[in-house]
Amino acid sequence: MRRIGLDPGAATEPQVELALEAGAPFALEQLYYGWLRSAAGDSALIFATHRRRFVGTDWADAPAVLPALLPLLLDPPSKTQWRIHQSDTSITVAAWDGTGPLPAVVLSQGFASGTESAAREALLEEVSGRVGTPRPEIEEYIGQVEVRNLRPDPGWEVILQGVAKLRVRCEGPLLDTADVRDRAVLQARRQRLRLNRQLWRGFAASLIGILLAGWLDLTVFAGDKMLAGQRSALAERAAEVATIETAQALSGRIEELAQRRFRPFEMLAVINLS
Repeated sequence: MRRIGLDPGAATEPQVELALEAGAPFALEQLYYGWLRSAAGDSALIFATHRRRFVGTDWADAPAVLPALLPLLLDPPSKTQWRIHQSDTSITVAAWDGTGPLPAVVLSQGFASGTESAAREALLEEVSGRVGTPRPEIEEYIGQVEVRNLRPDPGWEVILQGVAKLRVRCEGPLLDTADVRDRAVLQARRQRLRLNRQLWRGFAASLIGILLAGWLDLTVFAGDKMLAGQRSALAERAAEVATIETAQALSGRIEELAQRRFRPFEMLAVINLS
């Protein structure tokens, strides 16, 4: 692992590859590598390992392939500080010198059972010598790295156990650059995922269209049933309606005739008044 300076105005990947070609003891094609870029874009922490350490490993369908020490490097301190993570077989130290968000030195050391204390002390001495400063405040974490899926959000939450839990999120551009697989493999996987998302969206849109069409058909069918029921009810009551209409017509005619009949006494009264 190594921290390098970057030109913020240029693409990061070619600068990382150039630094690896210049400093790594093996050709770029023989390495698995990735990097963390600072928020300002003026530096990056690159990490690489030889591929023969992972012969026979099939990572093609893995969601991500990241260094186990990655949680130590995220959510960096704003001051000089060291972080230690001890697993069952190794100890890793990340040392910040207060000059930026990326650690100045990251070292890892394996140990045999019963030699944890000696391995830890030797590793801290080596880090102190490389940084050139005495030991500052140290955050210690122990145990396995815990990973939780952030569904429905993309990415993962990574947790380290210590005096206080260290929780970091691995998502977005971080997963693209920290993943150590071949860039061609990652690009093919991104294209495959993009195609799958498009196919899923097309399927979902088609399913919604089918459901909407079915709902419309059911609505029309229910409307036809209601209209047919109303027509049937009207047909059954047609005779009653005709009888009522006839009665109303006769009633109106009788009232009209009653109003038009002669009234002799009223006529005599009008004559006498005149």
